[in-house]
Amino acid sequence: MITKICARNFRSIGERIELELGAMTVLVGPNASGKSNVADVLRFLAECVSTSLASAVAARHGFRALRHVDTRESSDVIIEVHVQSERGAGIWGFTFTSWSDGDGALVKCERAVWFPDPATPLEVREHCFALLERHEDTWTEEERDAILGSVRDPAARAATEPATPSYFAAHPGRDVLVLPFIRRRELFASAAEWKQLSSFGPFMEELRSVAIYSLFPDVLRTPQQPDPSKPMSTKGSNWASTLRGLERSSWGAELIAALERIASDIDEYRVTEAGGFLIPEFRHGVDAQGRERWHGAAQESDGTLRVAALLTALFQEPAPALLGFEEPELGVHPGAISLLYDFLKEASTRSQILLTTHSPDLLDLLPIDDIRVVERREGATTVARVDERQRELVRKRLMSTSDLLHAEGLRPEGAAGDG
Repeated sequence: MITKICARNFRSIGERIELELGAMTVLVGPNASGKSNVADVLRFLAECVSTSLASAVAARHGFRALRHVDTRESSDVIIEVHVQSERGAGIWGFTFTSWSDGDGALVKCERAVWFPDPATPLEVREHCFALLERHEDTWTEEERDAILGSVRDPAARAATEPATPSYFAAHPGRDVLVLPFIRRRELFASAAEWKQLSSFGPFMEELRSVAIYSLFPDVLRTPQQPDPSKPMSTKGSNWASTLRGLERSSWGAELIAALERIASDIDEYRVTEAGGFLIPEFRHGVDAQGRERWHGAAQESDGTLRVAALLTALFQEPAPALLGFEEPELGVHPGAISLLYDFLKEASTRSQILLTTHSPDLLDLLPIDDIRVVERREGATTVARVDERQRELVRKRLMSTSDLLHAEGLRPEGAAGDG
């Protein structure tokens, strides 16, 4: 699982932020606070390892549009991700800056550490990762032994040409694999060489299986060309194909039951094909003459389409490592929020879940420790846990999360005046 992401100078994020991720993590904050940009760090990482850094930057309209506009000290963008699984634990990070016409991106350095023992303490992993930023002359003997013992050719760190598998070495008797501080134009993570490195395999597999969804009814309503790509695309452009591919015996009844409760009279679904395009259809019972009332996606409400696509994403197989949804409550009747939460909670046993929300009803269903407060201070996004005092009030059931939201707003841990 992805246990933490860090970012600096990325979109609305200025100073470094750190977001710890659990089975379910929920971002709450005002409009334009940067919730979507925090979620986009994960989407960006997934695109970097699935395609390339250049493609991920271009999808955000170039480096100048991606970099934080109020950056003062440096124009560099820094991204880091922590991953832990049964096969090990590691940290991967990279720094990139503008290149060519200013909209391209150049990797200034890339670092990674991977420990086959997942129980390796976090402080050990972070210390080893931090060492790779420092010059070798500043290392202690113990640090030198830990790092250089796992790198065949220390002189390679100064190379400026694209990296090759020789940058990696699992030294006999060592339990850490290291990608040292290197300089190159493209990320090694998106190169074919990663596939040759079994120790880093789980690291990249986790990131490739991330899907952050912004589901727009206009995209869902339009007939779609067949596209079996997995996971389902982030805007739902292949929703019809994913819906058609759902295993009926596993999830068909669940989907129908959920739609029936959320969208009233829907009791069946299907995906038809016309002129080479796929069209999701939903049955709204039968009329007085016993004729089935099938409605195509174009005839359904925005809320019904968003819920149907969200559930499709939750039920898709194989389950993505992490699923993110921006404002899943949009278009859902307040009385059905608890049902939606039940499905999200159940899905969190298969995939990590990341949500952004404005819904007090949804927040009341969540453990207060799963909520992160997103704010914009002096033009930059910050992320923090809910203030300890407020968390204690909720734990003792003296106030609900929505009570706090309405009475004083959710306050971030460490804000001025806390205590």
